[in-house]
Amino acid sequence: MRRRRFTFVGAAGAIGGIVLMVVGATTALACDTTTTTALHEASISAGSTDYDTATVDTYTTGAGGSVTFTVYTDDNCQDPATAGSGNEISAQPGSVPLVSSSTSKVATATSPSVTFYQPAPDHYYYWQAVYSGEDNPENESSSSACGTEKLSVLAPTTTTTTVYDNQVAVTATAPLVAGASVYDVATVGTEVDNLPITDNVSFTFFDNGTCNGDGHWAGTSHLSNGQASSDQEGPLGVGSYSFQATYNGDDNYAGSTGGCEPFSVGPNIFTTVHESGGGSWTNSEATGSKAYDAATVEPKGEEIVPSGTVTYTLFDNGTCTSGEDNANVLWTETVTLSEGTVPNSNLTAPLTAGSYSFQASYASTSRWYPSSTGACEPFTVGKAATVVTTEVMDAANGAAWATSEATGASAYDTATVGPEQDDTPITGTVSYSFFTNGTCSGTEDESSVIDTVTISSDGTVPPSIDEGPLGAGAYSFLAAYNGDSNYAPAIGGCEPFSVGQAVTTVTSAVTDPSGGVWKNTEVAPASTYDTAAVAPEQDDTPITGTVSYQFFDNGTCSGTSKDAGTVTMADGTVPKSDTESGLAAGKYSFLATYSGDTNYAGSVGTCEPLTVMSAPTPTPTSTPTSTPTPSPSGGVLGATTPGTGAGPSDGLTWLGLLLLTLGGAVLVITGLIRRTDGAIENI
Repeated sequence: MRRRRFTFVGAAGAIGGIVLMVVGATTALACDTTTTTALHEASISAGSTDYDTATVDTYTTGAGGSVTFTVYTDDNCQDPATAGSGNEISAQPGSVPLVSSSTSKVATATSPSVTFYQPAPDHYYYWQAVYSGEDNPENESSSSACGTEKLSVLAPTTTTTTVYDNQVAVTATAPLVAGASVYDVATVGTEVDNLPITDNVSFTFFDNGTCNGDGHWAGTSHLSNGQASSDQEGPLGVGSYSFQATYNGDDNYAGSTGGCEPFSVGPNIFTTVHESGGGSWTNSEATGSKAYDAATVEPKGEEIVPSGTVTYTLFDNGTCTSGEDNANVLWTETVTLSEGTVPNSNLTAPLTAGSYSFQASYASTSRWYPSSTGACEPFTVGKAATVVTTEVMDAANGAAWATSEATGASAYDTATVGPEQDDTPITGTVSYSFFTNGTCSGTEDESSVIDTVTISSDGTVPPSIDEGPLGAGAYSFLAAYNGDSNYAPAIGGCEPFSVGQAVTTVTSAVTDPSGGVWKNTEVAPASTYDTAAVAPEQDDTPITGTVSYQFFDNGTCSGTSKDAGTVTMADGTVPKSDTESGLAAGKYSFLATYSGDTNYAGSVGTCEPLTVMSAPTPTPTSTPTSTPTPSPSGGVLGATTPGTGAGPSDGLTWLGLLLLTLGGAVLVITGLIRRTDGAIENI
């Protein structure tokens, strides 16, 4: 109902006996208003927030004023809820301005949000909104009805779920296999003040692991002792699934939705890769190894067992990828189950190094077991270990190095690489290194890779190139196999070998001062020196070092000697000894000794005896005096007459007799004579 109110304000007075009434009036319209409220949520759980909206129906447009909101714990609006942390609510909402419009008589106001920490004693809080009204134009104040705008604040709940398979909780260590049937169990809590949680839980089942999409209803069941169970889902094939449970709440407890509970169903076929000896494959197997796959189909019952076939597939990669036109499939094999047991696959052929995988597919002929494909089983084959064996050879005869080789010898290395695995050929290269020491170590100056050879198709390794001619000393070879796709690299052992000094021979010759060979007819006082040669030289390796000459005053090179000089060889030539001069008649000897060098062994020449002759003394002979004839004739005993060409050789001095006949008398003259240019002359 609307009503008008008038207010009169006047003054009275008398003028000339006339009483006048002057009336001054201020008049306003008194307008009724109506305030109603609407809660955002009529029911919340403790710890949640809510707010109220007031609608004020005014008499005029553009109404002003404010609205004060209050939360009470009773329906008489006498007991405001206590505010502040640890109390019933966070704060009383208080006053807010009225929001009006110049074109509408309906205005509104929305309270601040209020957090409700705990349920009210009778489970409800009561909101009231009071409009303040205004003076010009005047809209009467008004209040919403008390006790009608009530908020149910319920105890919060949590819903947790667990998926079960035949009363066994599904966990990561107990995975599901194809054919399993499952159900979900929800637990709702927590009770407050021993007030039981009642009502029901609704379940949704999804054919994905994320609870996305609509899913399908999996049952609604009442809580019993705080738990409820879904309907059973299954039998399930291989894939991802999930459950979600929602508690619908009751008069005391708020509803809640549990988290998404994903689970997966794996294949019911399980496989294991084995090596040929029956042990599990460890990925440490190498080139030439063989493998097989073993499978089981689960579960097996006492009365019901799987039946059907299993197909094994071997791939040449670790991902079970078949490739276009099955290019990556090495072979397939199908076996038939016998009383639930799956036969193993056959052994593979010898495998080369690389990545492989097995995968087994079960084709069921039993209603109790769905068909499924097992997980991919990657495995690897490593490179086979190799051993390099070597032997140093003498290039002169192709025989093994005998350690008796000397300066000038040449060597080469030979190698073998093995063992070959199951007819998988060893390929690749072998590198030979040569060292100028016997330890296969040192700087670049002491070693070098001299040759890299390619292993032949039959697995043989060509030899290295020759090294030499070598001087005396220590050397070594080292051979390294560089590996291939199936065989690992390997380095052979160090092969030290040595080259000895070459044997030498000293030859010498005693020489007269003119450079001629000493003839042992030289007469005192005589002069002489020694000459020597050292040989043989080996493959252009020059002989160096020194030669020492010794001179003895006997013909046997015994006793004390005299130093006849030490000379240094140059270009393989030995300089002569010192000259020994003024030698008296007698026997003497020279001895030449070679010192040796890094490549050639020292040696001693043979003793060289020499003889110096005494000079002869003429002996006169008495003969009768006779008168020589005018035309004597005569000759030299033991010689021909001059010019005949017979007798002593030119240049030789000899003792002879000269016979002269003079008038029948014979004159004998003795003395030294010499033949020069065919003529005999007296000395």
